[in-house]
Amino acid sequence: VLSPEAAEGFLAQQRLLLSYLSAGNMDQAHALAEEIVSQLENLPLLQQKLLMVDLVARLEKHFESEPVLVTFNGKTFDVPLLQSRFIMQQKRMASLGHIDLLSHARRIFKLRLGRVNLTALEQALLGQQRQDDLPGAQVPQRYFDYLKTGDESLLAPVFEHNAQDVFSLSKILKLI
Repeated sequence: VLSPEAAEGFLAQQRLLLSYLSAGNMDQAHALAEEIVSQLENLPLLQQKLLMVDLVARLEKHFESEPVLVTFNGKTFDVPLLQSRFIMQQKRMASLGHIDLLSHARRIFKLRLGRVNLTALEQALLGQQRQDDLPGAQVPQRYFDYLKTGDESLLAPVFEHNAQDVFSLSKILKLI
């Protein structure tokens, strides 16, 4: 049985984890989450399950009220790009929690899969193979071509590619 002190310590860690997430301190949140998991591993299975159910319920409640940006390689690409766009518009980007699934995928699947790009994860984890998909590397050029020509048909494959990315990210997030 978990002692009252240990239970209170676990709840304190949960509250700290939620505060890190709210502040967008994802590195600290990740480190604390790993610490929580390592502590759970030392408990009997039933206690692990009860504490994890409680933690998941708290996280679900937190994320209902706190927006979170979920990306794949967003730490080095999407977030800096969004920040520069906000600056260009003389606006301030809202502080959001950010989950970059690439770093988590590398940590969890790199040894087993070798490659952890989104396509490889879709194939290995979701059993999906994209058909007639515009490669992500071609997306910026398509957009620039659209800006030059005004030809909206150039954007349809971009939207389809992005929709597939979002769909896959939501499924992979549930697995990680």
